[in-house]
Amino acid sequence: MTLFSDSATDVASVSNFREVVVTHYHLDLDVNFDRKEITGAVKVDFKCCKDSGIVQLDIHETLTVKTVQLSDGDKKTDLQFEKKPFSGYGSELQVKLNTNVKTGDTFSLFITYVTGDGPGVVWLDPEQTAGKTKPYFYTQGQAVLNRSFFPCQDTPAIKSTYSANVKVPDGFTAVMSTSQRKEPGTVPNMSGETDNVYFNLPFAIPAYLVALAVGDLQSAKIGPRSRVWTEPCVLEKARAEFDGVVEDFIQTGEKLFGTYVWETYDILVMPPSFPFGGWRTHV
Repeated sequence: MTLFSDSATDVASVSNFREVVVTHYHLDLDVNFDRKEITGAVKVDFKCCKDSGIVQLDIHETLTVKTVQLSDGDKKTDLQFEKKPFSGYGSELQVKLNTNVKTGDTFSLFITYVTGDGPGVVWLDPEQTAGKTKPYFYTQGQAVLNRSFFPCQDTPAIKSTYSANVKVPDGFTAVMSTSQRKEPGTVPNMSGETDNVYFNLPFAIPAYLVALAVGDLQSAKIGPRSRVWTEPCVLEKARAEFDGVVEDFIQTGEKLFGTYVWETYDILVMPPSFPFGGWRTHV
């Protein structure tokens, strides 16, 4: 059965996702509050659906690509790339492959980049938080803003899994829209460093749902498979608000739609300056 969505275009994305499809992102991120900057590397796994000699990804003018390489295990080959204008909310990263890929082929790109204060990358001063003592960082990818966070196929037409290693300063905690989280010292990043938190989401989601928040965060259990995360001065109030309620929601959903496959249901209560009514990701 052929669906309309199988051939529909996405006018908000410049990516050539009908030719090459992302199957997995792995992010190595270093969050620097002093510079309000993220130094990043992303390994993007692709499957070729139609013969192609280029890869087009969504990025933003606030994101600077440093290098692009074809990744084959430990071997990396430099590739030519070009940043091209696309729209007021994004740019194109065009990568020329050193050989055409054929339908059914799989390959990976390794991209290093730096991003700062983009539309989906938000830095809060201490005064904008509830505790007013430490800065705060979060991403907000909906609807087409994660292209300022990392190079991606920024379209809901494509879903992929993702994982990440995130390095943050002492005294800060990172959380992401993933079901699996491991503390520093457990899973090394792509450079072999272990002073980072590892995240993994084995379920495919569109790129705009990849989310990261870093701040003075603590958590409290609010059910057998759920927690609430927020700043310490808000934690007890947040725990009292959600304690025992979320599990009822999950069980009601399971009666309607089947087993909850996401393993954990965590809620992040944002600082009072957060300018949205809600922030939906899969956690």
